[in-house]
Amino acid sequence: MIVGNQEAKKRLQKYLEQHAAVDSGQASFFLLYGPANIGKSAHALELAQSYLWSFVQGWLLHIKDMSPIIGKKHSIKVEEKKTTEEYDTLYQDHKYQDLWVREINNWLQQSSFGWSKILLIENIERMTPEATNAFLKACEEPLPNRVIIATTSNKSKILETIISRAISISFSPLSDQEMQQYIEEKGIILDSSDVKDLLIKIAMWKPWTLENFVNQLLRNDGRQNDIQMLIKILPQKWKIVEKYTILEKFKEQWILEQFLDGWIAYCADHHIEHANNRLKVKKLFQWNLKKENVILYGLLW
Repeated sequence: MIVGNQEAKKRLQKYLEQHAAVDSGQASFFLLYGPANIGKSAHALELAQSYLWSFVQGWLLHIKDMSPIIGKKHSIKVEEKKTTEEYDTLYQDHKYQDLWVREINNWLQQSSFGWSKILLIENIERMTPEATNAFLKACEEPLPNRVIIATTSNKSKILETIISRAISISFSPLSDQEMQQYIEEKGIILDSSDVKDLLIKIAMWKPWTLENFVNQLLRNDGRQNDIQMLIKILPQKWKIVEKYTILEKFKEQWILEQFLDGWIAYCADHHIEHANNRLKVKKLFQWNLKKENVILYGLLW
């Protein structure tokens, strides 16, 4: 079972059960919205698989968001030529066949031998305006027993014509307790409860962000030690050079922003003073000021 957002999941499950029981012949369109990396697609996929059983391969179409892999926005267009080098590299390496709106609509139009076909679209805001207009046809003139589930981390970027046709279900960041449960279920081993607490705050209570951050930790044996050291010395008004050395290391490894965001929340939770100074440190690194200036200004106190 996927941790967190159980109420939202129960609501979606209830709608799906009603869809199956009534057999009204109507399509159902659900929009799952909330911050990124909290498990919206994972929850939807788990439910879809539980309903489709062994027929999942033929009756479920999962349109993934490959933006992190290709390093740029993975737009959903009306159609795309599939002969470009970019297409071959992207989908052969990651074994994912990209589909566009005309192909999606064609799949929805094809007959199914089961009670339903389920379309899952990750981050539907990736659709171009032309693709959105083409996709509206699937919502306006649906074939019987079709379920469309879309996710988004930015509802404001979706056209109102799409939102008005969907049943919207809100997803939220996990609680501290749920994050602790997630760590246990994933078998994530951390050196101390303080490190665990800080990492939960670094991840901003988003389980997938936490998992990615922990994976980075595991690739570097000394990083947990660095975090433990910072927890110990950052509240102190000395050891500025030691603090800076570790923070500079985090900056080189592209995790400094995440660490400082988590540290500010950690300070507030543990009643540690000088949390506002962490905000100044963030600005300092963004301005690329020299190490000597950091020490001179004493913003690492």
